[in-house]
Amino acid sequence: MALGLTNFLIDAGIPDAAIEWVQSILPNKLAFLVALNIFLLLAGALMEIYAAIIVLVPLLLPVALSYGIDPVHFGVIFLANIEMGFLCPPAGMNIYFASAMFGKPIKYVALSVLPALAAMFCGALIISALPFLATWLPSLR
Repeated sequence: MALGLTNFLIDAGIPDAAIEWVQSILPNKLAFLVALNIFLLLAGALMEIYAAIIVLVPLLLPVALSYGIDPVHFGVIFLANIEMGFLCPPAGMNIYFASAMFGKPIKYVALSVLPALAAMFCGALIISALPFLATWLPSLR
């Protein structure tokens, strides 16, 4: 289903329209990166990771490229935020999995991961602001 939706959206020219719309609302790269982090965190909380990759990457990558964001940098930001979303309700799969594995209530697990979630969010913002942290290793080849 996700692949069919992606093919339809691309054929309909949605990525091009998204570039124009986002650039009219978010004037610079920094504003786009903050919005991207928040959007991907919400998407990670609501979507399964494979569906998110198949549906969102073809839509968001052209927009990121229009702001001059390296594709590797975008990929690291994408995965970091989607993983954070897996720790957030309502569909944060990692919370439900940990609750089942350790026999703890979901509320207990959700509160327990808040410090880690805050650290991951700060890390994602730092990676977003300092692209060399995500691109220095691939640039060595």
